[in-house]
Amino acid sequence: MLNLGNNPSLCLKCGFDPLRIPSIERFSSFLKDTPNFFFQEIRVKLVKKLINLEEISGEYLSIDSCSIPVRVKENNLKTSVKNGFSKDQPPKADPEAGLGIMVHYPRPFKKEIKYFWGYKNHILSDAKVELPIWEITKKANVPDTTLLIPCLEEAQKTFSLPVKAVIGDAAYDSEANLDYVIKELEAKPVIARNFRWSYHSDHRISSKGVPICMAGFDMIYWGRFKDRGKVRLKFVCPITHSKAFRKKIPLCPWNHPKFTKGKGCYVYLRGDKSIRESIDYGSSEFRKIYNLRTSSERILSRLLSPLYAESNNQRFQCHR
Repeated sequence: MLNLGNNPSLCLKCGFDPLRIPSIERFSSFLKDTPNFFFQEIRVKLVKKLINLEEISGEYLSIDSCSIPVRVKENNLKTSVKNGFSKDQPPKADPEAGLGIMVHYPRPFKKEIKYFWGYKNHILSDAKVELPIWEITKKANVPDTTLLIPCLEEAQKTFSLPVKAVIGDAAYDSEANLDYVIKELEAKPVIARNFRWSYHSDHRISSKGVPICMAGFDMIYWGRFKDRGKVRLKFVCPITHSKAFRKKIPLCPWNHPKFTKGKGCYVYLRGDKSIRESIDYGSSEFRKIYNLRTSSERILSRLLSPLYAESNNQRFQCHR
């Protein structure tokens, strides 16, 4: 409401009298008492109108999320609550809220994690004109990766956009998301790589393509299996799984704890090709398109500015 008071022309566009702007309490009550589908219908009609006017092309879509803490005593830094951030004890004032985290950098390269009870709003926008197309609000503990496909599916079903690229940060990086963008939308996934999914191992790979254990022995292939849509190859200790090898070397030179338990070391390698190998993350085109993602940050900044201005301790109430 503060923004409306400082912008009479915008106030008139929203149907308010600049001289008689309703109080925050009355407007909040109106939002709470009005069914959500009413606002969603207005949003869809506005987006369709902008598409018809060619203001929104929908060629470059960007997705990002913002944390929305709720006004509960557990989120109040000045209040001491026993087990205030226990995921099994949601706040009584808002039992539907989820437990999430916000990452801050109080000093360069010094990461600080803060917990909060609340929600996360995910916005799919046109990166060229910085206008939202679709949005979804979920509990703060719902992973970002699970919401990219639902947002894109709903947006396509409603607007049939000619998507060329989908842009997102590493929070939306998953093989399922990349596969959907490439195969279903026939577009480019310009999503930052999340290195948590990269293969990390202390084992070297031999010229035969098999892992080498700490003792310097080639490990033995022990079958393949599927894990969450990926093919894994299992390699095991040659001493515990090969009688011929055990005759030559009966004991592990490193006396590894896993060997003393009788099973020995084992390693898993990726057995199929990762879809990420088809993406040129270092190309100038990828970087140029990815830079459009800042449009989402500006949209969220405009959304959060009046909300965070309500209190200095960044605690505000979300009207869903």
